[in-house]
Amino acid sequence: MLFKSIGHEIGLIPIILIEPLALLAGFIPISISGLGVRESVAIILFTTIIGVNATVVFTIYLMKFALNVLLAITLVPVLVSDK
Repeated sequence: MLFKSIGHEIGLIPIILIEPLALLAGFIPISISGLGVRESVAIILFTTIIGVNATVVFTIYLMKFALNVLLAITLVPVLVSDK
């Protein structure tokens, strides 16, 4: 959906195949929260397999990271409150 939001039509099947590999690479304990590793693997896979511009892939993965952080920041106070 994020690819479509910035004007790039990519089929669902390539995303379903590439996304788990990028997420799995993010679990390698090289950097904090897998930042950089996940994006690098996604850039390599999306550019070589599908031909998407590396800047587009990097932007998408930074947007995903920002959305995850924003979601965590907004939900943590709700989850730890006693109400």
